[in-house]
Amino acid sequence: MKLQSYILKQLVVGLLMAVAGIMFVALPVIAVSTVHRMPNADGDILVRYLPLVLKTLAPHALPICFILAVVATYGRLAADREWTAILMAGVHPWKMLVPGLIVATGLGGFTYWMVSVDMPSSKMEQRQLLRDAANSSLRNLQPGRTTLEFNNFFLSTKYRDRKDPNILYDVLIRQPDEENEGHSLTIHARKVHIRTEADYFCVDLWDAKTVKEVGASRGDVGVKVEHMVIRHPIADLLGQGGKIRTKVKYMKSSEIQAELKAGVEDPAKRDSLLFELHYRMSMAVIFIVFLGIGAPTGLLMRRGTQLGALAISICFGLIYYLLAVRLGRELGRSGAVAPWIGAWSVPLLGTMVSAYLLRKIRIR
Repeated sequence: MKLQSYILKQLVVGLLMAVAGIMFVALPVIAVSTVHRMPNADGDILVRYLPLVLKTLAPHALPICFILAVVATYGRLAADREWTAILMAGVHPWKMLVPGLIVATGLGGFTYWMVSVDMPSSKMEQRQLLRDAANSSLRNLQPGRTTLEFNNFFLSTKYRDRKDPNILYDVLIRQPDEENEGHSLTIHARKVHIRTEADYFCVDLWDAKTVKEVGASRGDVGVKVEHMVIRHPIADLLGQGGKIRTKVKYMKSSEIQAELKAGVEDPAKRDSLLFELHYRMSMAVIFIVFLGIGAPTGLLMRRGTQLGALAISICFGLIYYLLAVRLGRELGRSGAVAPWIGAWSVPLLGTMVSAYLLRKIRIR
């Protein structure tokens, strides 16, 4: 028990150090990206948005942190000849993997709870904060800013009112033509007032005239009006139209199971639901797979440097996510194979690699 407690302590310390290292590297990048994405948002929105981004990244970062801790711990045992002493003492090697199995099981359960229960709600909250940020950005335009561009909506002005920055003069607006799909509509206005109203972005125009365009060719002036109002849902401007509950990533696992139990007629939607359900379970199991890969890697690299072992473990993590996103999702959602095969293909491949490495170090 003392040996296992010792290894467990080393694993926990290594895991915390790996998490702290990734946070140290990732946090500034995420913070800068968040500020760049929402340049004019209120400070409280930014403060609430940043933890949600970190929470979303956690299920993807934790496995890499875990395999780093496993490689470092078992690699140190081999480098200090402690692993040899353990084997010479007659202790079965499998027992030395029990501490890693305990940590892997705990992290797997935590990850499954996050992706199945907590993350869907977090992603919905992220979406709402993006809308709030858009509202804030539209209410607090940067001084001197003369253009606005959201999705297919473009606004350009020559100058702004000194007292009210939301009043613009000599304005050009380009947006999709609702009457002619695939065509654009250009509007010239002498004066414009931009404002937000609930979930809508509103543009009041005075002395406006419309010019319909087809591709690069411009037609005649369509309509001249003294005053008109353009209203756009902010969600559409951000490219987030539609009902969010129809997207699988916003659904809890219990909701997916309930919908499948009720019956889904659309085969594509059914496959998407099944894949997401199995994929979330596979994300929890990957910790055990990484234990089987990381422990032999650390032991086999005992004659090399710890830096080399850590580099290899990072490569394993990156390869996993590359295959999981590209191979697993494409297979599971394309209908080429059963959804569960696509979701479990990469963990099964990792299990085979793990079995080979465990056999190579002669753990029996």
